[in-house]
Amino acid sequence: SDLLIYTAGIQMLLMIALILVSHHVAALATSSTAMATIVTDVLGVVLTKLFLVIAVLNIFACGLVVFLQMTRYTWAMARDNRFPAAGFFRDVHPRFDTPLRVTLLCFVILIAVLMFFGFNSSSFNNLIAAGGLCAVVVYLFVIVIYALAGRRIPLPEGRFGLGRWEWPVIAIAILWLVFALAIFRAGFASAWEYFGGMVVLGIVYVVYAVGVRKSESEPGVDGVES
Repeated sequence: SDLLIYTAGIQMLLMIALILVSHHVAALATSSTAMATIVTDVLGVVLTKLFLVIAVLNIFACGLVVFLQMTRYTWAMARDNRFPAAGFFRDVHPRFDTPLRVTLLCFVILIAVLMFFGFNSSSFNNLIAAGGLCAVVVYLFVIVIYALAGRRIPLPEGRFGLGRWEWPVIAIAILWLVFALAIFRAGFASAWEYFGGMVVLGIVYVVYAVGVRKSESEPGVDGVES
């Protein structure tokens, strides 16, 4: 979490610096590589290429984190019988001590998504925007649920707590997330469509999972639950 905070802080300072050194914001708004254009004008071509190499490494690291998160979430769902064919995907490979089947499944899915969207810059940008939109919505729901019900959970002794600052922090977090959603208001119609598609898929899966759980809990021929 500390690394995430440092990274977010550095990225924020970088964006502020780029805005301060840019002189033609209207012209940059029409550029598909606004950041590279600013860096080239200020630092020159050589340092720009070095900067882009660092950016590529950063993108690779972010993609690796997404891959690891997807694998962790999928295996956790399979472990708790919340994933299709959970019995097959929950197994941990005895030699590698890793959920190998889940890892391969997530790798194939991510490669398929990249191959489908990667060759169309517009679709790929919409997919990335939809991913950011999903993150904002999820964080907003988590904060709202915590404000309504999560605060009833007793805090273990010795654990960190905000005390009287808890409500101000919750209010600021909700306002900030609402502001982040407002950014997606104009010019992100396709991202909202992608997001809607993800929500529909989630609803379909929840209905499927509830049906499976209901059928498993129904009594069998001998009156005993399956």
